[in-house]
Amino acid sequence: MLLIGNMRTPSYVRRLIAAHPWPNEDLITAADVPVLFSYGALDKATDTEAIPGHAVRFSAARVRCIAA
Repeated sequence: MLLIGNMRTPSYVRRLIAAHPWPNEDLITAADVPVLFSYGALDKATDTEAIPGHAVRFSAARVRCIAA
């Protein structure tokens, strides 16, 4: 499904995104909204070990692991 979704993105949009990476690291600490990091216990597509490190960078973040 992800592949199909990516294929639906127009080629000019994919080229623009690839040519202009926008690092938004500086915006993370300014975010004052609730953030939820959710992932599956058997998730193979996500670096689940990195999630807690990302979550601490937000003032209002929660992490939830969905059991299999």
